[in-house]
Amino acid sequence: MELDIVARDRLLQEVKQHMDQINSQTFFLLEKFPETRGNDTLLICIWLEVFKNVRTYGDLFALAVENQTSFESVRRARQKIQHLGFFLPDDPIILKRRKLEQIHRIIQAQGGELA
Repeated sequence: MELDIVARDRLLQEVKQHMDQINSQTFFLLEKFPETRGNDTLLICIWLEVFKNVRTYGDLFALAVENQTSFESVRRARQKIQHLGFFLPDDPIILKRRKLEQIHRIIQAQGGELA
């Protein structure tokens, strides 16, 4: 079944608003809870508690049944925000990994081989 143009545009607008909301919520959490910047599991748990009012396993189950939002959307929003340079994690392990990735990109750009 094909959607007419008006219905299609309305659906696209709803999806865009939903994603804008998730991006805004994730930005807020990364700002207020620095420990979430390098921990997606903690970020999602706090997001569920703050924005979806999940307090028990029953709440989580009900949310899963409703299938309102994918946790992956929150993770992607975090990646997008951090890619723009906001709220980067300060965990030493993550900083070391990021530095190694930069070195690998430089070596590859120069045509070198990685060990």
